[in-house]
Amino acid sequence: MDNAPYDTEAFASFIKDYYHDRIGPFLEQYPDRRTFRISYDDVFRWDADVADDWLSHPNVVSAWFESGMAEVNTAGIDVGDVDCILVGLPDHAVVAPDEIRNEHAGEYIGVRGDLSRITTPDDYARVLAYECQRCGIPTKIPQTGDELQEPHQCSGCERDGPFTINEAESEFVDYSKVRIETPPDEAGAQGSDSIDGYVTGDLVEYGHDDGLMQRAGDRATVYGQIERVPKGSGQSKKPLFERRFDIQAIEFDTEQEAIDIGAHKDAFETFAAREDAVDVFKQSIAPELYATDAWQAALELGTAYLFGAPPLNIEDGPTYRGDIHALLVTDYGMGKSTFNEGIEAFSPKCISKSATGLSSDVGLLAAAVKDDFGDGQWTIKPGILVRGNGGHVILDEIDKPDADLARMNDALEGQQQIDIEKAGQSATYQSRVGLLATGNPEDGRYLRNEGVAHQIGMKESLLSRFDGIVTMRDTADEDTDAEIAERIIDGIVEASEVATADRGAFDVLERPVPLDVGQAWVKYARDHVQPTATKAQLIGIRDWYAEEIRQLNEEFGDGSATADMPVPATARVVENTYRFAAAFARLHLRDEIAAEDVERAKDLVKQLVSQNWDGDGFTPPQVQQSQQGGIKAVYNVIDNNPHSEFETVVQKSGVESRKAEHYIEKLKRQGDVYEPATGEYVTT
Repeated sequence: MDNAPYDTEAFASFIKDYYHDRIGPFLEQYPDRRTFRISYDDVFRWDADVADDWLSHPNVVSAWFESGMAEVNTAGIDVGDVDCILVGLPDHAVVAPDEIRNEHAGEYIGVRGDLSRITTPDDYARVLAYECQRCGIPTKIPQTGDELQEPHQCSGCERDGPFTINEAESEFVDYSKVRIETPPDEAGAQGSDSIDGYVTGDLVEYGHDDGLMQRAGDRATVYGQIERVPKGSGQSKKPLFERRFDIQAIEFDTEQEAIDIGAHKDAFETFAAREDAVDVFKQSIAPELYATDAWQAALELGTAYLFGAPPLNIEDGPTYRGDIHALLVTDYGMGKSTFNEGIEAFSPKCISKSATGLSSDVGLLAAAVKDDFGDGQWTIKPGILVRGNGGHVILDEIDKPDADLARMNDALEGQQQIDIEKAGQSATYQSRVGLLATGNPEDGRYLRNEGVAHQIGMKESLLSRFDGIVTMRDTADEDTDAEIAERIIDGIVEASEVATADRGAFDVLERPVPLDVGQAWVKYARDHVQPTATKAQLIGIRDWYAEEIRQLNEEFGDGSATADMPVPATARVVENTYRFAAAFARLHLRDEIAAEDVERAKDLVKQLVSQNWDGDGFTPPQVQQSQQGGIKAVYNVIDNNPHSEFETVVQKSGVESRKAEHYIEKLKRQGDVYEPATGEYVTT
């Protein structure tokens, strides 16, 4: 199909009519910028046949538009070498890396995935000028494919050389190699499929002031053509080919709305206006769970985690993160996986991984490496905290990691960024994600008289980054156990009936907020709702923290500042409370944090602090060590000497009488010790 349906003037008119406002700025940047992006929807409205022909015969049709662009000469500039690139392809022309097939070769398609690897820019020769050493005349040879194209003879004296490359007469552009990979949250059981390609020219600098390499890990739709490249070389060549992507344009997810907010806006605005909107949302996360008090706290924390708070970035000042980090530590079989799946389902962008599958800190953060992918160039390998930027990361089995979790500290706090420096290469990547870490205690059972960090093998400095920590212990209670079992049975029966068409809809398993509505709600709130707090509200949080939360110390004794006095909550609680309040305001789509948002945030903080108030999540290491040692000593005496009286516990444990009394009361509240007879103690 070499014949154009219109003359050159018609294509020039299309560009003038549809892109009048873009022509001037484009010409101002020419020739540094040579790529002119044209929307598929615009071409389709103009001529549907031409739009479809561009997909099936891209080289021919793009040339028609480029000839029209050459006629657009408002500034008297020759723009004959502009590349007209089609973007915004319809769904039927966009595939995942693992969906690419033989029939796609030669067509113009979009491939959607993560830019998982990007090399540092290097030089690519578009045209090489081979200068004849006999007559001095250069012969210019366009370069295509993987192998260097050389002249057969001199264009001047028609001899076969010898030749040298005249770089001044040659044409070079920047290029980078890119790997497009199926996103981790969409990959199948066999792992992520991928396709490699090259970007050249101004596309190397696209998407960031410091170049495309800074967008490693971002999700995008990449446009271009699939090429076939022979496998092997020389005598080992076989009739086998591998696919390579000739990348011509990139659109990041921020440029294309992946979630149809407009279709669900009326629905989630109705939910958000309800006084019980938080309760309705949290009940939708995992309806199959029997909501014990501990799960109620976890679900409320999970709701705040999804919506997050707006970050506060002050120029030349401190940065306060808005992303909320949550930690859930439970005994085995309590529903942790169900909770994680519900959170992931409602997140517009979420990466869920097991810490056991991260072989090094690269899997978490990022690294600059040299390997076969880059052909000797440096390549950035972004970890999940980079690839999840702008969304959520769920890291399960936090208690059994192969990775160096301690290096996450900077990635989770303040500016939330990761700095990479190696062999002269330096780069900074954003890790602005909310982290939900979940795991089981080291011995499979959570012990309240031992700190959280010790039981999951996490350093206190990292533990302190979490805004909320929920711990759950599987304790035997006949009534509660019966209700949990009944909930499970009801869910199984209902699922079976729906699957066999004996029931038309869910009841027990029904989500009050449907998944598509909830996803749109979370995305809209995170992108468009930036609630602010008044100074009076923040002062109120400060006073509440000082007067109520910190005064939990009084339970220990006289509150004097002794060296081993427990400190249940640090000043981080103030920031946590603000973030929770902002998250609840976002859920309600409020521009200002309301009094009820603050009160709800306080209630959540009190639930979390009271649950773990003497754990090392809120206790300095030196205090924690002393306190845990005393609790353990008291517990061991009672465990080894059933029906011990108080004086026996004090004598054998070596713990001061006042502290021993406090520790016993604590163990009784936790259900680790009970008093069968007055003044006698037994472990459970």
